[in-house]
Amino acid sequence: MGSRSTGFTLIEVLVALSVFAIAAIGLYSVSEQNVRNAARLEEKTMAHWVAMNKMVEIQTLPGWPSLGTQDTKVEMAQREWQVKTVVSKTTLKTLRKVEIRVGINNDSFGEKIKTTTVLTGYIGNRAI
Repeated sequence: MGSRSTGFTLIEVLVALSVFAIAAIGLYSVSEQNVRNAARLEEKTMAHWVAMNKMVEIQTLPGWPSLGTQDTKVEMAQREWQVKTVVSKTTLKTLRKVEIRVGINNDSFGEKIKTTTVLTGYIGNRAI
């Protein structure tokens, strides 16, 4: 009687490797997307903190904020942020709208600033 060898054929090994390769590519793609999402979430969180700090700064100023647009740069978390503050009138004479747009400053690349977050608030005239 002949002995029959038990083992995998070359075709079976190639099929198994193909399935593993497809699964590995899928896992790599998912993990890469998670890393990108985490970085974007961190950027949006920091930008929102910058905007909130600017709003508190405006709220604690003595007097009322002046109408108009102001561009400033702020450093936070080892990054330079571009902050655009727009103060405008509202239908109420004792209330002003403050809109703060924050994005990462990429002047070195000659790119336009991409807004990461927008914070809007209203400030009343405390002198009345």
